Amino acid sequence: MRFSNISNYLQKIEVTASRLEMTSLITSLLSELEHNDIAIISYLLTGRIAPKFVTSEFEMSTKSVIKAIAKLYPQDNVNALYKKLGDVGNVIVEVDKGNTDTKIDIATVYNLLWEIVKTEGKGSVEVKQHLLIRLLERLDRLSKKFVARLVSGRLRLGCNDRTVLAALNGILGDDFSEDLDYSYGVCSDIGYVSAIALTKGIRGIRKIEVSPGTPIASQLVERAKTGKDIMDRYDKIILQPKYDGMRCQVHILDRNTKQLNGKGLKEEKFYRPWVNYINKRNFVGLFSEPAGNSNLIKFFSRRLDDITTLFPELVEEIQKFNFKSAVFDCEVIGVDKSGKFSSFQETVKRKRKYDIAKTKEQVPVNMYAFDVIFLNGKSLLKVGNYERLKLLDQILKDRNSKIITSPYSIVSSTKHLEKLFSQYISKGLEGVIAKNPESFYQPGLRNFEWIKLKKSTSKDFKDTLDVVVLGYYAGRGKRAKQGIGAILTGIYDSNTSRFLTIAKIGTGITDAELMKIKNQLDKIAIPVSLTTPNSTFDNRQLVIPKVLIPDVLVEPTIVCVVEADEISKSDVHSSGYSLRFPRLIEFNRLDKSPEQVTTLDEIKLGV
Repeated sequence: MRFSNISNYLQKIEVTASRLEMTSLITSLLSELEHNDIAIISYLLTGRIAPKFVTSEFEMSTKSVIKAIAKLYPQDNVNALYKKLGDVGNVIVEVDKGNTDTKIDIATVYNLLWEIVKTEGKGSVEVKQHLLIRLLERLDRLSKKFVARLVSGRLRLGCNDRTVLAALNGILGDDFSEDLDYSYGVCSDIGYVSAIALTKGIRGIRKIEVSPGTPIASQLVERAKTGKDIMDRYDKIILQPKYDGMRCQVHILDRNTKQLNGKGLKEEKFYRPWVNYINKRNFVGLFSEPAGNSNLIKFFSRRLDDITTLFPELVEEIQKFNFKSAVFDCEVIGVDKSGKFSSFQETVKRKRKYDIAKTKEQVPVNMYAFDVIFLNGKSLLKVGNYERLKLLDQILKDRNSKIITSPYSIVSSTKHLEKLFSQYISKGLEGVIAKNPESFYQPGLRNFEWIKLKKSTSKDFKDTLDVVVLGYYAGRGKRAKQGIGAILTGIYDSNTSRFLTIAKIGTGITDAELMKIKNQLDKIAIPVSLTTPNSTFDNRQLVIPKVLIPDVLVEPTIVCVVEADEISKSDVHSSGYSLRFPRLIEFNRLDKSPEQVTTLDEIKLGV
């Protein structure tokens, strides 16, 4: 199919305000695609060219993209136009005078996009600009608009993986949403799921299973106010400590395995087109080359990022294990020389991409495995929690000083739960996780099969919240010169896939911190032309009441941690709730994606 046909669909998707209509448009688009293009377009709809666990970022700033556009249209004042419009795509629409429907197809565009991604090293900025210009020259005006946005990381369709899943469900002709959600949770690859669904149908979807090297969506937890709330649900529970570290998924595979899911490479390239562009010798690029006869190891974050290089000492220790294959759910947390647990803020310093050797010495870490999902060629997703934990104990207990099995207890009374809770808190841990002994591992789901109970942060409020930044307000008084006085934050409504306001936060932030925050938020500001300052801002991503619209609206990508004295009902915020005396604890939490922040359903349960 011609890429221009895709761009026409993208334009229709962009201008529709209805999520149902957007889903319908995506349904029509996917239905028209040739089989080879299904996975590619599924990625593109979400602003990517590969799943999240595959490094495929363009590494081109908006400034760099604007420079490329300026070279393509030297007769126009592109920089001034960008300052006015605030969007690289709209700049191209303004300056490009032609609208010829070119014959360039999807596969060719995809190949050229990967050329940009793969360009690295000295002088790569200029080379990337040249490659982008070469691609734009071959496109019609509308296609130029969306490719420029894609490369700058700001496609602005408001479409995510869940939207694509909803569209697939419509194509399959019945309600197979649970099957689609489960399969996507198992493989975390929307292109793969789309290609399987539209070529093999629901039978193919139901055959998707765990494959080491492909991260599984982490099972999530609900929250409880008290131990009694937990025990009122179950006669008996499994209780494990809750560590305040970086949640990781560890994948181990024998070095001789060179195929995904046991399929041939040719078939995998059809369902996962990105493997054509990963130049590695082992396991079609998902694992780096190990030394000697070592196993292949991968660490994935909760956001599905590949963070293997951050923990060289843990990789070295895991290499000593004699597993044909395994997937562990775990927490990596800093531990000082005295054995005391480090704070999350200290542990997360290991997320730095540079000076890893130095950070390794400054922040030593241990890995605490609390679940096993796959072992020696067999998926354990359909094995009960208690049976998995017994198995985990057998294979890891007392194996290593840095790779540790998280302890667990069988609890049948509130008194016993509260006693263990106090013991773990006294050791510097965050609280406890309670689990239904009989339930299975449920990828990506949040329900009361797993429940967390955390130490109090105040008299009334039992937990911190993860929120996403929606914008900021110009400062008043002494902060007027800074141009920022407070930030607007929101929570996630998983039922509508939109972010809803819950708090304005200005206290507890120094002027210097506010300026750093402003600099980061200005990079993701939504152009003024796309906002509606005189009415409620209500689109497919955000709902912000008229009285709360910030001076600068931003894309919902930055996650923060806040605490407050109380959650109360509100007639002002679009969530229907507000935080009393909210305080910023951490800005830009790197281990959670926007869709993983506190949900509206969680807030309702906590009030």
